Amino acid sequence: MDVILDTNIYLGDIRMGGNQFQELFAYLRRTGSRLILPKLVVFELLQRYRDQLTKVVNGAAGAWTKVREKAVSDPGELLTPDIEQQVCILKDNLRRPPRNVQIVPYDDYTGVDVHELVKRGVNRIRPASANGEELRDVILWMIVLQYAKKRGTEVAFLSHDKTFTDTEGKALHEQLASDVQAAGVKISFYRDIGSFIAANSLDVEAITEEWLNSLLKRDSVEDEAKRSLLNAEVGWGRVVKSVEVDTVHLASGKRYLVGENSFYAEMLFSGTARITVEQSPLVNVSYSIAQPIYTDAKIINTLNLTDWYNPSGISFALPAGATAAPVISSPVFEPQWRTYKSEARPVEGLYRCQFEMELSLRTDKGALISLQTDRLEIKSMDSVPNLAPS
Repeated sequence: MDVILDTNIYLGDIRMGGNQFQELFAYLRRTGSRLILPKLVVFELLQRYRDQLTKVVNGAAGAWTKVREKAVSDPGELLTPDIEQQVCILKDNLRRPPRNVQIVPYDDYTGVDVHELVKRGVNRIRPASANGEELRDVILWMIVLQYAKKRGTEVAFLSHDKTFTDTEGKALHEQLASDVQAAGVKISFYRDIGSFIAANSLDVEAITEEWLNSLLKRDSVEDEAKRSLLNAEVGWGRVVKSVEVDTVHLASGKRYLVGENSFYAEMLFSGTARITVEQSPLVNVSYSIAQPIYTDAKIINTLNLTDWYNPSGISFALPAGATAAPVISSPVFEPQWRTYKSEARPVEGLYRCQFEMELSLRTDKGALISLQTDRLEIKSMDSVPNLAPS
């Protein structure tokens, strides 16, 4: 079964080196299937990657400028990647298939009917959006239909774009399912590579602790949790500085037989940990206030004025040679601006958190090939009070 991937699948793993892509390539090798690469997908992928990388590089450059302003010793210019060079490398990688994997560039647009394209945009027919937009998705869908008809065999189409799915976001939209039936073709739709692997594995079964322990040491899972928690997002301006994993256990998992004594497995772990979070407040905060300054008055005694002229009760000394008579003549307070500067410091706090972590692994002949974290979510964070004497 040949496979067509939408742009968003490639963007999810731009290096195509994760477990899911490796299992996809293994499927293509095992079955002699091909990865079809429409030119439309290539054009969009290169441009979106260029935009994403430019945004990240610009953000890093702005942050580095602030670092240089703050540093006592200038660390120098930030070394940034050549964006166009990175785009060219990605383009070459798309054309350079892994070992024994067939990648077929596809630029046949004969199946794209302009009249059908216009009709779907005007009448908001899927995969056009409710606003009559996403015509790029309409073109891609027509290419998929045309390729399946030309090939005459089942084709897999992978995308997590909502314009292709039903209201539950899992199956192909009923309009597109109708298109498949009308064209007399067979197209299997999947939201991601993991779903494709699960549906096309030779066998599937639940993971047991015994099987998992034969492949992984407990420290391996804890190390994955620690690494992921250190990179977790815990709020704006907050950074995880250290992690101590307390507990982590297997909640559920399945393994898929993808070859002779070769498995792809997906697992869900639950755990608790103590994390030190650094709150990074604004530094070098400058602010100005209007402060009344006593500038012109004849004071002839020591007074503690607390009326509306002097609400703070400032004490004024008796001038030399003045007689002791509590009289003040024409006090004048002129507002003047004074600027103050404060140096804010990061504040650390200790939290106990509960988390969920999805891991995937690949095995071959009973040996672990790779292990990676696919998702980590912090479910709760509770502050641990500081009981140390002040």
